[in-house]
Amino acid sequence: KKMEGKQLLPHGAVEKILFCVDISQEMTDTNMLIKTRPKPLARYVVIEHLIKMFVQFKHLMNKNHQYGLLHMKNSAELALNFTKDASKFQTNLGFEPKSDYKTFDMSSVFDEFFKLADKDVNIEEERIKSNQKPNFTFRIIMIYGRSNVLPELREKKSYQRFINSPICFIDNIYLHKKPGKDSMPQQIYDFLNEFESESHRNFYNYETHSQLKEVYNAFNNLLANPLQRLPQEEADNLSKKNEK
Repeated sequence: KKMEGKQLLPHGAVEKILFCVDISQEMTDTNMLIKTRPKPLARYVVIEHLIKMFVQFKHLMNKNHQYGLLHMKNSAELALNFTKDASKFQTNLGFEPKSDYKTFDMSSVFDEFFKLADKDVNIEEERIKSNQKPNFTFRIIMIYGRSNVLPELREKKSYQRFINSPICFIDNIYLHKKPGKDSMPQQIYDFLNEFESESHRNFYNYETHSQLKEVYNAFNNLLANPLQRLPQEEADNLSKKNEK
């Protein structure tokens, strides 16, 4: 029986997942708290660990899933090309933030995405198939970690192409400081939420100041294929129910 409101994917349907990770200095902040550890962890340490776990689980689901990596500096830069070799991706994943980047051009994320995606898949053809059963879905999982740098969408061509494709998704995890004189996390979070508003699709958006459990739950919920998963509020409620 077909699930109401959900799209059944063909056996072996592949996800191409592009992680976009902030490597600004703020990602070294040691404010990720969990009850079972006496000391808080640095953000980038937590994110590296959770990406490796995520890739391991996705690889078990389908060994043809592919993973790539962008580093977020003043703009997005390619760090690892798409590969279905999960072990190789995990080995080469390491990153350590060193610089304090003062700006971020969000349009560069979509530009870099299409440079990779257009190499081996015709997204427009897959878009036509999406009304039936697409062979691919594309997803950006973005981890943004700046509290005082509001991203800018300087060029909208690639962004509009991404937003208009029903097989392209972007999920966001926003790690930030508390609101204050030198931080504006609410404005940044609102900016990241606009992607879902403009696309009218089921993107997931998470944010936290210091709760490691929230980041774990986010990665757990992101394991589901975006064409088949629950709306975020329902997925979050289910996670909370399972914790009890």
